[in-house]
Amino acid sequence: MKKIAFLLSFLFLAHPGWANNLDMFFKTDSQYQDVLVHEVLSVDRIVIYTKDREKEQVKLIGVKGPKKEPKKKTVQRDQFGFRIKDPVVPTSSVEDRAFAYVQELLDQKHVRLEFDDEKKDAEGHTLAYVFLKDKQNTLANAEILRMGYAQLQIRPPNTKYQKELLAAYKEARQQLRGFQGL
Repeated sequence: MKKIAFLLSFLFLAHPGWANNLDMFFKTDSQYQDVLVHEVLSVDRIVIYTKDREKEQVKLIGVKGPKKEPKKKTVQRDQFGFRIKDPVVPTSSVEDRAFAYVQELLDQKHVRLEFDDEKKDAEGHTLAYVFLKDKQNTLANAEILRMGYAQLQIRPPNTKYQKELLAAYKEARQQLRGFQGL
């Protein structure tokens, strides 16, 4: 038993990249079947709370948000806790509309995360496909692309939903939605 523990510790020390995916062995995907989106950081990044009350930053696979991020505003809520929408004005930038759309789509919603071959990126963010816990089981990554609010960014080995993401991106380009209409 000591030999196995020594061998595993040696492997993780010798190759630190393996340590990034270490939690894959200890956390089961069932923990990510119903999680709450705590905050939307950008068009392609969210913060969730796992069932263990751990805060985790998640990067949406296949989605590359705009470089210019909108100014963070505090979310206004009514007496029942529902988000009060900011009025959309014709002069708001595409970046602001993209961020507002993703907030409306994901903020304070229950989602299911699905992983691909690579679970963490170089910065240590969790990489996932985000599915809304609605009747259609909507793939949020594809919806953001379909509305034209992000660029498509497929990076192997994470290609599980490549066809769906590519189809959504093509639809946005054909309909000239969001960034595709500029």
